[in-house]
Amino acid sequence: MGERVVRNDEAVGSIPFISTKHLILLGKRSDVAVATTTATNGATPMVSNCLFKRNSVYYFRLNIPQDIAPYFSCREIWKSLRTNNYKSAKITITKLLYVTEQLFLHVRSGMYSDIQIRQLVKDYLHAYLNRCESIRSIAMVKYKGEEQEQILGATDAQVIVDTSVSAIDVLIESSKRKLLLNDFTGISVRIDWFLKAKDLEIDKGSVEYTTLCREILKAEIEALKVERERMSGNYDNQYDKFLENTIEPVVQSASVASVVSQEVESSPVVTLSQVMLEHVKEAELGGKWSEKTISENSGIYKLFLDVLGDVDIQIITHQAMMQFREKLSRLPANRDKKAQFKGKSIEQLLAMKNVEPINRATLNKYLVRASTLFRWAVRHGYITANVAEGLTLPKSGRADQQREAYSNEDIKKIIDQLNYDKNNPHRFWIPLIGMYQGMRLDEICQLYISDIVVIDEVPCISVNSDADKKLKNDASERIIPIHPMLIRRGFLGYVEELRKQKQTRLWERLVNRRDGYSTDYGKWYQNFNRKYITTNPKRVFHSFRHSLANGLKQAGVQETLIAGILGHSIGSVTNERYGKRFEPKPLLAALTHLDYGIDMPA
Repeated sequence: MGERVVRNDEAVGSIPFISTKHLILLGKRSDVAVATTTATNGATPMVSNCLFKRNSVYYFRLNIPQDIAPYFSCREIWKSLRTNNYKSAKITITKLLYVTEQLFLHVRSGMYSDIQIRQLVKDYLHAYLNRCESIRSIAMVKYKGEEQEQILGATDAQVIVDTSVSAIDVLIESSKRKLLLNDFTGISVRIDWFLKAKDLEIDKGSVEYTTLCREILKAEIEALKVERERMSGNYDNQYDKFLENTIEPVVQSASVASVVSQEVESSPVVTLSQVMLEHVKEAELGGKWSEKTISENSGIYKLFLDVLGDVDIQIITHQAMMQFREKLSRLPANRDKKAQFKGKSIEQLLAMKNVEPINRATLNKYLVRASTLFRWAVRHGYITANVAEGLTLPKSGRADQQREAYSNEDIKKIIDQLNYDKNNPHRFWIPLIGMYQGMRLDEICQLYISDIVVIDEVPCISVNSDADKKLKNDASERIIPIHPMLIRRGFLGYVEELRKQKQTRLWERLVNRRDGYSTDYGKWYQNFNRKYITTNPKRVFHSFRHSLANGLKQAGVQETLIAGILGHSIGSVTNERYGKRFEPKPLLAALTHLDYGIDMPA
């Protein structure tokens, strides 16, 4: 049985299992001062009850108290003391008991019962209305909106009453909307002030804090209703009629009067566009995004703003994101490219009939980008939860039906149509490399002459991210033996000729554009494919990878070898972590099983 120590990043709700300080103390021998403590839920465990020996090594073992057990991922804390000396173990155990008791106190400090929350709400309501009345005893309380600034300058009391009542009605409706949207940006400022006055702390990310926000926002709505009655001189309202005698006195101050006489200042609003801008800036600064990714994400973020609006990011809920997904799913495909959609608003586009909507893959791509953005916002403290998580939809159809493999007849057509042109050698060789090596188009187009290597006497292509080359993922980096058919056709002779010419790249005519070296060739191949090979939209250059994978699979080649050739993650921990990449010879043996039924001319 191994060690089970509570981890810092494990939590239920938002109450941490253990603080970073506690994690350090539990994970290392420390010289922290030992203090005498009493348990918060029963007596402090005796040292002898937490110490046991196994295989000559002492261990610390402590059961998690039942009242806080739901906040832990395990039922006990189990820690090796890494010593066989009893006195040393006792000293360390005493320290650990102190740390764990502080941990339990820390967790309990974030747990508030429904009764405690109701009492806090009650106290807040009383304090709110009592402050209003205290101020009223000195001067007339004025509620105002922006449009009432000039009116409230009048000396007529009735005008002040009428405009204040109108302003209160606006505040009530605003609070109701915030309650509906779970918008606690403003109320949290007042709650923090209230909790500080009571010398209390509640974790802002906790369920208890959110519950308190909702309940106090509801209490404020009721308080505003009472204030509306009081402004009209009516103290026969339900609150004043049944007012309890236990309202705590509140010290009056000019700052309190200022808070009560107008809507309390909200915390600074952070708009969706601000968060997007910060996300893009960080990605650019860290060099995480290519020019293509920046351009693509900027376009996607613009779409988000068009659909959601440039709102305060904190008012966006998961339900709002579900509605966002529903709208996205109905937007027409290629809305920025087709004239019939240009200049139209999102609502106008959604109202159009008989339009082809974006496909499932595009929709999921947008939703993944949304989730990435909100996850970044959580990490940087703009929001407390990723409201865009879990929105992606299952892919339609089987994975192997998303793109189709070329048939052997298609392969024959391609070979028949390929004519070698010394001015454009890439148009001849790239389809053949895709066909027999199963490489991605980008991987082929960015090849350097130095990527053609010989390993264990086997000519190979090295797929790597050296120089200006880019790979899809870590698994994409690999060594692929060159298929005998390409050697027979003269590929190595072509490479050797380039070496004699002191060339550096295999395809000097291809330019590295925003999307890489494959941009120009990709357009050419698309026209070539549709004109000479097939009109099936599911058969594209990427179909070569499917053809190779299917050909090897049908020939009985094991899956791990196919994955090694294609640059796919094998998925097994054993293979990924401990297994080395395949050597060229077993991969070459696997590749020789690929047979399209075509005799390649020499």
